[in-house]
Amino acid sequence: MKSQLPKIFISSTFYDLRQIRADISNFIENELGYQFLRSEHPSFPVNPDADTIENCKQQVENCDILIIVVGGRYGNIPNGEHKSVTNLEYLTAKSKNKPIYVFIVNSILSIYPVWQNNPTSDYSSVVDNPNIFEFISDIKKDSKWIFPFETAQDIITALRLQFAYLFYRGIELIKKVGKDSSDLDPLVGESFRLAVEKPDGWAGLLFAELLKQEIKKRVEVKLAYSHKINIGNGEIIRDEDAITWLTSINNEGRRFIVGLNIIINEALSEAFTNKDVQKINSSAKIIGSAYEEALKWSLKIRKAFINKRYKQLLEEMSLMLDDSIIQLEILSDKIESAVQEALTNITSETITVKLEVVLKIANELEVYNQIERLKDYQD
Repeated sequence: MKSQLPKIFISSTFYDLRQIRADISNFIENELGYQFLRSEHPSFPVNPDADTIENCKQQVENCDILIIVVGGRYGNIPNGEHKSVTNLEYLTAKSKNKPIYVFIVNSILSIYPVWQNNPTSDYSSVVDNPNIFEFISDIKKDSKWIFPFETAQDIITALRLQFAYLFYRGIELIKKVGKDSSDLDPLVGESFRLAVEKPDGWAGLLFAELLKQEIKKRVEVKLAYSHKINIGNGEIIRDEDAITWLTSINNEGRRFIVGLNIIINEALSEAFTNKDVQKINSSAKIIGSAYEEALKWSLKIRKAFINKRYKQLLEEMSLMLDDSIIQLEILSDKIESAVQEALTNITSETITVKLEVVLKIANELEVYNQIERLKDYQD
C-alpha cells in the first residue's frame, strides 16, 4: 500500500548546515511524523544506475514539499553543470510545481542589496562563491515567500505555521469539492486545484493545463515524428495511381488545417464562455486527439512506398502540418500568457482575453513548386 505520509525533501549544503538539517529532521520525523528525505541519511533512496545529482533530482520529483536552506556556501557544482546541486534541485522542484519553502540566513540577505549595486566586489568574507547571490536573485524572481533565519528554531517555527496552513487549505478544498466531485474525478495536480478554487481566469488556465497534459500524453508519437521514424507497414502506391493519390493527400492536408482551426476556436470559445469543467476537459481532449491525428497523418505519408521521382513532393507533403503541430504544442503557453495579461489589466468585473490562433501550411510554396515540377515532367 502506498504511504499517505507527506514526503519532505531538504536541499542545502551539508557541512556548514549539518546541525540545522538534523534539527529540522527531528521536527519533521519525530514531531510531525512525516517522511523526511535528506541525502546523508542511510534510508535515502538511491538508484545505483544514476549519479549523485540524478538521484537527488529524482527524489525531488518524488517529494511533496521542498525546503531550501541557503547559508554561506554555494555548494558542489557537478561535472558538466554550471549550477550547484541545491540550485538544480530548486529548478527541478520549480519545473514540477512543487511547494517550495526558502530559508536564507540573515547575514546573506542583509548583504544581498549591496551585491545588487556592486556585483563585482569581493564578498569572500561572507560567502564562498558569489553565485549564491545569483541563486537568491533567481529565487526572488520566482518566489513571494522567502524567510530569513538565524537558528533552526526560526525555520521550525515558520514551517509549523506553513504546514498548518496547508492542512487548513486541504480541508477547504475537500469542502469545495462536494457534489461536483464527478466532474473533478479525472483531474489531478494543478488542474484539480484550478477547478476547485476557481481563481480569477480559472477557466482559461484550466483549459491550458489540461491541454498541456493532453499534449504530453502523445510524447511517443511526437518522438517518432521528430526523428522521422517510419516503422510499420506503409501504403504501396502504383505509378499509375501516384498523381491521384498525391492530389488526394494534398487536399486532405488542407482540409485537416481548416478543421483544426475550427476545432481550436470552438474549444477556446467553450472554455472561456461556459466555464463548465466537464466541457473544458472535453475540449482539451478533442484538441489532444487532433494533435495526435496530425502527427499520425504525417507519419502515414512518410511510410508510403512510391516511385522515387515523387519522393521530394512526398517529403514536403509530410511537413504540411508542421506549423499546426508546433502551434498546438505552444497553445497552452499562449493561453496562460493571454489570461495573465488580461488579469493584470482588469478594468471591470469582466476579464477580456485576447488570443488569436491561425494555423497555416508553412511550406505552401515548396509543395506548389514540387507539384509544378512533376507537371513539367509529365508534359
